[in-house]
Amino acid sequence: MGLAFAAPPGAVTAETLRRGARGGFALAFGVQLGSLIGDATYALLALGGLAAFAQIPALQIGLGAFGAMFLMYLAWSSFQTALTPVALSASGDTRVETRGAFLSGMMLSLTNPWAIAFWLSLGGVLASWGIVGASAEQVGIFFASFMLGSALWAVALAFAIARARRWLKPVVFRGLSIACGIALGAFAITAGFRVIESLIGA
Repeated sequence: MGLAFAAPPGAVTAETLRRGARGGFALAFGVQLGSLIGDATYALLALGGLAAFAQIPALQIGLGAFGAMFLMYLAWSSFQTALTPVALSASGDTRVETRGAFLSGMMLSLTNPWAIAFWLSLGGVLASWGIVGASAEQVGIFFASFMLGSALWAVALAFAIARARRWLKPVVFRGLSIACGIALGAFAITAGFRVIESLIGA
């Protein structure tokens, strides 16, 4: 389940690709590591039987609106990066850039509508399996297994991007930044429309 949750392409993957193409493994893994925080948060909510909490309309609308704005900001950053000549390496303070990548991954994960929908549906499945309300040991094993699958994907994706990065030329990097910007912008627009639909239907 951890692999099934983390592997589908989305905003986190686009941001990982964008930052990893510029700064290598550290920045790519920083985004992925941050996204694991969101994964762990929703996993713990579902395992604690609190998945229904995310069904509160006001919470869904708030998370969706914030997520749409954050995605639009990242899309704008991608286009800015494409227009600004940069070396294909982390610039400035590497720790600051890695921290920024981590925070971006965490915010994307916590405001990701896909994550909310995934855990809302999985919450019922976990209950039917008897995992919700099970012993601490059983819950711990499930949680550790899920996070291990997600972590393995995070390392594999960051490593693959870092390896492929050596063949990137500046023009290819700019094209990649534009493509990521378009993808992030599309995700932002989609999230925005969902928020509007929720407001209209509320």
